[in-house]
Amino acid sequence: MVEKNVVSWNTMIGAYGQNGLFDKAILCFKEMLKEGFQPSSVTMMNLMSANAVPETVLCYVIKCRFTNDA
Repeated sequence: MVEKNVVSWNTMIGAYGQNGLFDKAILCFKEMLKEGFQPSSVTMMNLMSANAVPETVLCYVIKCRFTNDA
């Protein structure tokens, strides 16, 4: 990625998930965290939509105290 921000990370994670590349979606999420970016609720929804280990995503959501921003 040329310009990295939460939107570009979410786009990558979502695209991997929509194309069945669940492992790549998870790797992208891990790289996002490693580079110090804070995931958003969109990030979590992209991971859940990708069926990317729901238990892990749920634990992360609870640990970080995400709230419903709807």
